[in-house]
Amino acid sequence: MNPLKVLWLTPWVPDPPIGAATRVFQLMQGVAAKHEIHLACLEVEFTGHMPNVGKLCRSVNVFPRDYSRRKAQIISLFTGRAHIRVGAQSKALNQWAMAHGAEFDAAISDYTHMGWVTVAPGPKRILDLHNLEYEVMMRTGQTDTHPLRGWYRRLDARHLMREEMELCRNFDLIATCSQREADIISRWGIKGRCLAIPNGVDPTRFERSLTPEEQALVYPEIAIIGTMNYFPNEQGILYFHRYIWPLILARRPQTTYGSIGGTPRTPVLRLASSNIMVRPMVPDTLPYFKKSRLLAASLLSGGGTRVKILEAFAAGTPVVTTSMGCEGIGVRNGVHLRIADDPESFADACLDILEHPEKTTAMTQAARDLVLNHFDSRKWGALFCEALEQLCVNKRV
Repeated sequence: MNPLKVLWLTPWVPDPPIGAATRVFQLMQGVAAKHEIHLACLEVEFTGHMPNVGKLCRSVNVFPRDYSRRKAQIISLFTGRAHIRVGAQSKALNQWAMAHGAEFDAAISDYTHMGWVTVAPGPKRILDLHNLEYEVMMRTGQTDTHPLRGWYRRLDARHLMREEMELCRNFDLIATCSQREADIISRWGIKGRCLAIPNGVDPTRFERSLTPEEQALVYPEIAIIGTMNYFPNEQGILYFHRYIWPLILARRPQTTYGSIGGTPRTPVLRLASSNIMVRPMVPDTLPYFKKSRLLAASLLSGGGTRVKILEAFAAGTPVVTTSMGCEGIGVRNGVHLRIADDPESFADACLDILEHPEKTTAMTQAARDLVLNHFDSRKWGALFCEALEQLCVNKRV
């Protein structure tokens, strides 16, 4: 078929491809191999530098948000609309999408946030759900120790569930990170339009050697990697620091850990000390997967599937996480990774790996095999592209 002209909507500039942007980049790679991508995204501050995603896109348009995060939350509280819907509102983007939307064969909205962008009639509409946002909000509300903030999150989750259900009905295809989430949407009465496209990794990325500059860096023994201004990640690292870290230090005082990636807020920045590294916005997380002795993902909330765990598997790095952290991946405790849901067992698992690394050989090999067999992003990017093509073939017919 002739190349399709695809509009891709994202709630932020998806570069560098770290954390949540990894999925966007991987699916874009699958589509850009055969078709023409035009990116439209929101950003508060944009430097104009997009070395990775920029190579995949024919054009890039960046638009301002109408409201700050705090103002969006206030408006949400008094209007009953989900705060992510208010926060992603952009009059400039809506005007542009209405003026130019009909020029495209398909429009892909990344995240629930971008599903509310008004696009001119004509293109096939695809919603790529990294999470079910109502589920993330409900879980964070249930585990947030701040009473008022927890109440607000649970209230917002109820708004989100209603609005996500209504939103999904407007799309021709809905991609989810796991079959579990696709099944939830089907139970809403939206059948035959969901396709599970798991998060994945490109195994070839982990074959490169580290540069001399990367080799020279000092790395933490325990790496905690992610977008640290995302509440489930911030909540997870603070839980690790307050409840797990003291147990590890009491038995192994020389241990080090690091918060790697994202733009952490003050509570995480304040953790930095002689044996705690805080390194925001690193150019590439690969060296940390390769040089750290284990990945800790002490997550209490969230949704979708965690790319960082799959990346650790591909790098051969042992993983300790919670049941929530490995949801949707199809792993077995002690076979692919260690699962621990209380501070004592989490600390025990970390110490066992640090003190007896020889025990992890079979586990890390099983984890790498799982990634190679089921989570190769090249396979899933190609499947996503095929689904897009089929939609547009039907449109043209």
